[in-house]
Amino acid sequence: MTAEELIKELKKLPRYTPVVVEGYEGGYNDITISDTITVRQKRDSHWYEGEFESVEDAERTPGKDLIDDGFYPVFRLAGKNNNAKESIN
Repeated sequence: MTAEELIKELKKLPRYTPVVVEGYEGGYNDITISDTITVRQKRDSHWYEGEFESVEDAERTPGKDLIDDGFYPVFRLAGKNNNAKESIN
């Protein structure tokens, strides 16, 4: 989904409609993270893993810059459960 597609969908909603993202193992969370990160599509991912990998998580090709190594910026929306009874932090 592109920013343009997201904006188009959001414009269909009443102005104060909450927006949520899926939780880690179920349920939904408020969006608490919105930032730009650099990713590339994974070559061989399992069905339960995300389709993209970040620069920090990827094995880089020595001598290649980010663009030549397949990376590009994306806008990330994510959330965490602020009401969890335990915390992993």
